[in-house]
Amino acid sequence: MPGALPIRRKPLESCLGGSIPRVGGGSEERRGTLSTPAPEEEKYTPGLDGQRSAHERAPTGAREDPAPLPPRPWQVWRPVWRRRETLGGRWVACASIAALILVNGGGYLLVLHVARWRGITAWDPGTWIDDAIPALPWTIVVYLSLFAYFAAPLACPPRGDRGRLQTLLCIQALVGICAVSFAVFLLLPAQIHVRETMVAALPGEAGWIRALYRFQYFMDQPWNSWPSLHVSQTIVLAFCAQYWSGEVRERRAWLPRGRARTICLVAMWLAWAALAVSILTTKQHFAFDLLTGSLLGALVWVAYLRPALRAAEESDAPAWD
Repeated sequence: MPGALPIRRKPLESCLGGSIPRVGGGSEERRGTLSTPAPEEEKYTPGLDGQRSAHERAPTGAREDPAPLPPRPWQVWRPVWRRRETLGGRWVACASIAALILVNGGGYLLVLHVARWRGITAWDPGTWIDDAIPALPWTIVVYLSLFAYFAAPLACPPRGDRGRLQTLLCIQALVGICAVSFAVFLLLPAQIHVRETMVAALPGEAGWIRALYRFQYFMDQPWNSWPSLHVSQTIVLAFCAQYWSGEVRERRAWLPRGRARTICLVAMWLAWAALAVSILTTKQHFAFDLLTGSLLGALVWVAYLRPALRAAEESDAPAWD
């Protein structure tokens, strides 16, 4: 109709003052609107350490930093680990050191007698340096200080499972050094002929010094030249003692802090340097043995043991536990 005003139609719900119930609908639909509420957004609460906990998932497509590989002790340590609380928690250290003595001492003597029986010298590592170094009989005392370094896995690691795990890793590194050295002793034997210089210098020495050399010569024949186990194993133990003296997380250091710690570490490395030189002044090794032993120990520390000890800081239990 021309001139008529447009008619606005109101929704039926506004006229009835509420919502229209659906046939068969529930009570919740009668009280509210027809639309369903949107789901609540998931809230993220960081863990105590500021990182995501294990049950929280990272956003899709996000990359997480790879976790460090857990240390892998040898399977032979399983029975030792099960009884780790024995002897006041010292069972792992005592048993692993005993195993090292068995492998180190027994294997060394076996390879030594094989080399003596063969009587073959593949090549002579002696140089003019060995002829220039004098024979100092009293340095046998420094030479025998080797055994003090093997107390490091017993006294220096932190307490608890983390320290026990690091002790096993240290012993594994020393056994690996033994295996490499024994192979070289058998494949490339060298007779230590410079010992004759010390034998000629002993008659004028004190009786206790001559007794120490008699014991040393009875146990150690002039073979198993290079690399020097005296040097390679003690440098690894010295590195371990220095590592365990630091402050990592809640780890308890075995040395005092500050300047006293620095003084103790300097004294330790000076003692190790004296031990390394003593293998030359006692005429038990060549200078080449000192060099190759130092390189072998440093390589094992850098390539294997130091990364393994750091990985053990992230885990208190072995990978097979």
